[in-house]
Amino acid sequence: MDIQLIEKKPLRILNIKHTHNKSQKYKKTKNYQVYQQSIFLLILSKYGDIYFDKPIKRSTTTSQFLNVKEIRFSKEDIIPVNSFIEKRCEKRMKQEIESGLSHETALRRYETNKFIESLHFLIDLLTELHFTLNCKLFLSKNGLEQKETINEIRYNSEIIFNKNDIQMIGEKVNSYLSKMIRDNKRFILLSNNEEISKLTSFQKP
Repeated sequence: MDIQLIEKKPLRILNIKHTHNKSQKYKKTKNYQVYQQSIFLLILSKYGDIYFDKPIKRSTTTSQFLNVKEIRFSKEDIIPVNSFIEKRCEKRMKQEIESGLSHETALRRYETNKFIESLHFLIDLLTELHFTLNCKLFLSKNGLEQKETINEIRYNSEIIFNKNDIQMIGEKVNSYLSKMIRDNKRFILLSNNEEISKLTSFQKP
């Protein structure tokens, strides 16, 4: 009995360490995705006003992913970001259920897909504005897109944000936007926002 307990103890410690490392890796990855979103919004805010909704679920372990309602480039050019992403993800969830996936699993994937599609949608908008994003796409074992890591953002071949910029500036932008959204019933990031301008020297090309 004593020998068996001695043998099991280090295995238990190793398991706890493995779980901790896995948790830290998830947190680091999720935070970087959030900072990517914040940098995308920083750039897009130079072209129009960004309207935010309160987050559906407040994050307690990672930085807050922002709930973008719409982007107004002009009175005639309004992009309903949130409704577009919801419709796209609902369609995908319906297809997955019809193909035999359980409703519970499909619903869980729906929430993950909303997170991913939000990033993809903003990337598409930046591409339309002639920005180039150097990225890596990682897939899970079941083929679901898990994350898209942006290493740098360029305009006319010039690097305007590298990976370190995305991490450092993105964190500051996210902190500011999260606070404004939390403290105000309705928050609009105007294109001439002074606080955002203080965080970076980036200007609209």
